[in-house]
Amino acid sequence: MKKSLFVFLLIILIETIPVSCNLFCPCGNCDDGPAKKIEIVSWQMQTISNENLEVDPTNTYLYDQVYKALYIDQRNLVLNKEVSNGSPYSTVYACDPAPMQSIQTFASIQFKSITETTYSNAADIIKAGDDITERFVMTFLVDTNVKPFHEFINSLVIYDQDKYKFRLKEKPFQETNLAFDVIITLSDGKVFELKNEQLTVD
Repeated sequence: MKKSLFVFLLIILIETIPVSCNLFCPCGNCDDGPAKKIEIVSWQMQTISNENLEVDPTNTYLYDQVYKALYIDQRNLVLNKEVSNGSPYSTVYACDPAPMQSIQTFASIQFKSITETTYSNAADIIKAGDDITERFVMTFLVDTNVKPFHEFINSLVIYDQDKYKFRLKEKPFQETNLAFDVIITLSDGKVFELKNEQLTVD
């Protein structure tokens, strides 16, 4: 009886204590661990150059050489109580570097003008309140293969360290300052508004 109780307690202990990667993970790391889950609390946006360096949005740049960069600002760690092997216990790796994956996905991203300006020609007038989303394209920070928003975010999994960038897809007929709000809606219905973003392009 005592032996059975000892074995039972030993199994529980092994299942729940952190495990050293050097002892139990192949090649001395835990890259194959499951993705941790996060809930996005807020977003941050910057204006960046082609070299991914932050720049002043009031300075003028070529329309295809300046971007808005979007990344997660704050997040909450989501505790996953379900274990795939059916056991009420799971092994926790002390050095698990698995990526943190959001439980949310993009439902939509919208750029809405807050000022009136002209763009591609004298007759192309953007009014305050206009949806100018279709004037932008999107990609990952380290990529140059831009796509329309709806194509890019379709089935996109959001990871904690991912950064996205947006640029205008058409050249203005003259130097133009765009001021706009960015409205991000996630799959759980949460809405985030990034106010008074600017780009000055030529």
